[in-house]
Amino acid sequence: MSEYMTRREIAAEFNKHPMTVQYWHDEKKIVPDHQKGRTFYYRREDVEELIAELESKISEIEASLQASVDREVTSAKIGEL
Repeated sequence: MSEYMTRREIAAEFNKHPMTVQYWHDEKKIVPDHQKGRTFYYRREDVEELIAELESKISEIEASLQASVDREVTSAKIGEL
């Protein structure tokens, strides 16, 4: 496993669309460590940290949505009484 990854490798290994990886680059969510020609190389550790951060945010949003749904269901059941 290499310490550095190209955008193509990031997309393939982490099952992300290449345009998602491009977006991360454009938004400076991942910053290349170095470049050879037109190929950017990103530190694997930086990519893994970003993905862990994004997955954590997704989990928080899912939990918040579930709590909202649970409140709505409870409110609807109380309204039926």
